[in-house]
Amino acid sequence: YASAAAALAGVLTLFCMLANHALVVLSDDELLAEGPAPPLLLAPDALGRAAVRLKELAVHLFWAAGPGARAGPGRPGASAAEAPADPATARLAEEVTRLLRSLHDRDERRPFVTARDEHAWLAGGSPTGTAAAIVSVLQRTPPPEDDGEGGADTATVVPGGPSAASEARRALQVLRHIPFVLPFEGRLAALRAWIGSDKGHGADRMSWPEPIRVRRPSILRDSFDALRDYGPALKMPLRVTFVSDQGLEEAGIGEGVMKEYLVEVLRAACAPEAGLVTATPEGELYPDPAASAARDAHALYEFVGAMVAKAVYERILLDIPFAHFFLTRCLGRSNTINDMPSLDPTLHKNLLFVKSYEGDLGDLALVYAVTDRVGDREVTTDLIPNGRHVPVRTAGRTEYVYLVANYRLNAQLRRPCAAFMRGFTSIIPLAWVSMFSSRELRMVISGSDAPIDVSDWRRHTRYASGYDDAHPAVVAFWEVVAEMGPQERAATLRFATSSPRPPLLGFQWLQPPFCIQMATAQDARLPTSATCMNLLKLPPYQDKELLRSKLLYAVNAGCGFELS
Repeated sequence: YASAAAALAGVLTLFCMLANHALVVLSDDELLAEGPAPPLLLAPDALGRAAVRLKELAVHLFWAAGPGARAGPGRPGASAAEAPADPATARLAEEVTRLLRSLHDRDERRPFVTARDEHAWLAGGSPTGTAAAIVSVLQRTPPPEDDGEGGADTATVVPGGPSAASEARRALQVLRHIPFVLPFEGRLAALRAWIGSDKGHGADRMSWPEPIRVRRPSILRDSFDALRDYGPALKMPLRVTFVSDQGLEEAGIGEGVMKEYLVEVLRAACAPEAGLVTATPEGELYPDPAASAARDAHALYEFVGAMVAKAVYERILLDIPFAHFFLTRCLGRSNTINDMPSLDPTLHKNLLFVKSYEGDLGDLALVYAVTDRVGDREVTTDLIPNGRHVPVRTAGRTEYVYLVANYRLNAQLRRPCAAFMRGFTSIIPLAWVSMFSSRELRMVISGSDAPIDVSDWRRHTRYASGYDDAHPAVVAFWEVVAEMGPQERAATLRFATSSPRPPLLGFQWLQPPFCIQMATAQDARLPTSATCMNLLKLPPYQDKELLRSKLLYAVNAGCGFELS
């Protein structure tokens, strides 16, 4: 039996190695093509079934048979992690994990595993059972430390004796190697539990000693000059004073000012005039390659990373559409040509043309170099030594396509992404977010893409200045919101909270809680908002249609305080 199991493990390892090698060069279209031609790897349905089987094997290796799952030899309760790992099993686990990560990334772009079963990637194929048990252990586990490679250190000290320590080690192994087998909601809950624990252990930290003073027109530079050297101290509650052009201090209220400050400083960092980011054709943001030569550019990226992490730490959603390929690099992973369409659809199309070109590539006069315009000059970068003088031949076209894609999606972003993550990880360790994919991390930063649940929003709303849930104006407001289309509803949420997306796991997690306050009883007055407090100031209109027209006018005008 042992020899048969070893032989099977060898075959599986070889299959995974060959599949991993093939996936380096196969595009999504080539991998998932359907038709009379034989598949280059497996037919999509068969590939999906294979992914599910390999996923369950990985769960077994890391959870059921992981470190400490059974007593090791020599003494009761000894952890299996204390004994040398079986090299063949370790190699199998490595190759299976690598293959599963690649297939999961592709499935997020073009579903072929979850197309028929949305829970296919979860341990046991369900959010309950094994997956729920692992999540429960993670939520009881103290916040893990980085292992130096962006993963969770499985040596985290856990109270509760050897059994609890064993479960924690195995749960952290799952989280490090195959996090996608756990529900996103469970991993998010673990992140929030770890942040809560970190705040609790820092309860003896004093709040910010002196308020920082910032001028709105120069909020980014003022903030950078005041906070750039504080690092982990930014976990403390920030005290901010906004100063007008006349040098007068604006009035502000507690945590609301901090939220408004974080939203505004990051909005300024992402504005075109800051010169730090640029946009894809779809409007997603990533570091501008031309910014690297600017003064303090990488220090500013580090500062922006710290501010984004501070917002996540305080559960403040940011209306910033970071590009997925940028967040992939921030997580320490590599993009492939399959991520190119979101950066440059035309370049992606041209690279695929080169890859499948049946003529002589010499006709295209390509060389192993790329050229960028930086300011008023053109800068050429070699992809191989002296590449600008080396023509691309047919035999080298796959290498050329790989090198161009790698340069645009990985190498060119390396320094700004490293700077961004230096700032981010000064607040939140990489091990706490490496359990998310780039798409999931974007949701952690910016909120859910799910439709807004009006009943959940209403259930977790507070009222002030004479309003309650049964007040006729409040009832009319919720009826109007329920009758809105998705875009109008999102615009209304943005008007009141600064984010068009609902908080992950529901409005109970919105900080501060959403509140509707009665404003001056004048039919001519428009609703206003204080996004720093998630506060909507709504006049007690007597007519539902009047409320609708006034609310939509205010929302579309973005009037806030000034146009009431």
